[in-house]
Amino acid sequence: MSSEVLSSFLASLMSTGIVAECQQERSQIKNKQIAMQLLQAKIYSRQLDQQMRAEQVLRKQQVGSSARSEKIRTYNFAQDRITDHRLGASVHGMEAFLSGGELLEEMTDRLVEQRMEEILRFEVEEFIRSGRQGNPL
Repeated sequence: MSSEVLSSFLASLMSTGIVAECQQERSQIKNKQIAMQLLQAKIYSRQLDQQMRAEQVLRKQQVGSSARSEKIRTYNFAQDRITDHRLGASVHGMEAFLSGGELLEEMTDRLVEQRMEEILRFEVEEFIRSGRQGNPL
């Protein structure tokens, strides 16, 4: 018969499936502390990876491919019309638009609103994809 005492420690976070184990020390208390630190580091690493992926996707969406077909705005002086292709909207009144008037502000507000919707949609998809629907962690 052996007089060994089991001192290893296993910590897992059920909501994410992350597991950390330690059996380096003879003391279970020390192993628990080390395992909890490992678990915390793994959780932080996963959150950082998710955040970096989200930023990378958003950055890639903003940059685009620089193709000629990626028009942002068309200025048609003959028809006194500006078309913003991101919004799919046109406004008339070239002079007021170019002087920074109300038309420009309205279009900018709509673009900001559209961008915020995209970001929110992305965040919701990431939340669902991470499998944390019912869990705050």
